[in-house]
Amino acid sequence: SLVAVGLGGLLSSMYLDAKYLFSKDINQIRIFLSTLFNLRSQESQGKAHWYNIFKDRAKKEPNGLFLMFEGKEYTFRQVEKASNKLAHYLLTQDIKKGDVVCIMLQNHPTFFITLFAISKIGALPSFVNTNLVDQSLLHCVKIASSKMFIFDPIYEQQVSAIMDQCPGIIFVAYGESTEEYERSPLPFAQTLTPSALNTFPDSDTDEALIKGRKLTDPAYLIYTSGTTGLPKPAIVQHIRILAIVSFSSTLARGGVIVLGRKFSASRFWNDCVEYKVDLFTYIGEFCRYLLSQPPHPEERNHKVRAIFGNGIRVDVWKPFQE
Repeated sequence: SLVAVGLGGLLSSMYLDAKYLFSKDINQIRIFLSTLFNLRSQESQGKAHWYNIFKDRAKKEPNGLFLMFEGKEYTFRQVEKASNKLAHYLLTQDIKKGDVVCIMLQNHPTFFITLFAISKIGALPSFVNTNLVDQSLLHCVKIASSKMFIFDPIYEQQVSAIMDQCPGIIFVAYGESTEEYERSPLPFAQTLTPSALNTFPDSDTDEALIKGRKLTDPAYLIYTSGTTGLPKPAIVQHIRILAIVSFSSTLARGGVIVLGRKFSASRFWNDCVEYKVDLFTYIGEFCRYLLSQPPHPEERNHKVRAIFGNGIRVDVWKPFQE
């Protein structure tokens, strides 16, 4: 009968959906189209630059929590003021719209401060792998046509080894050891200690420096791993950051970033419980490393409800869900 045929079709579609997750795909397409519409609207208002996400949150809730790192909390106001000082310093060094600034920094709040400072004046950050040395490091700095190289003093030996081969590039030491404490300046680089940065205003820079960008304009540079040769630079557009990258999505949705210094499979679930993590991002073999650990007392005692990433294998996904 017609009812039987209809019921059979419904059951078949339910089976196929359960197997191939068509409904989830359709939902993802719907979300993507909605996001694209909103981004086009921002572009028409001259606010396509990804930094506006942080800027808007900082304006709405300056005392709100932006970042947690090793038990320390950073508000939007703190990070914005620190990035403003660094941005004004960059302007005195003639860093302009479109200039490339290489950064070689640890997983530390100063990474975000530097990223925001470079971006808010219209320059392009170029993220250099902290493990690079010699010719690979030199190649990344030169191929990006970098005007400045900001590095954490912890990488002093790696950077000093290539400095003589980089005429015209300004070397700047800034990072964890200079964030709050005075230290002796490095002999080959401007060293931005607190007293040095405090000579610059913590007021915002001119909004015109980032206004009117297109979604397809370059936002920053990343590099390939270099497994088949020297690392190759790749341009990341504003639309990629606004639509996909996890930290911008966290800011846009009112979340708080929890930053880890280094991935530790044995400590991961402790961190999730300690910081009351709701979501996390993964890449490559991340989840497999967690599964390979002995059973952890906190691995079922956390608040994590969703994860986002790429590269997980099918044979890892199901046991990880469990």
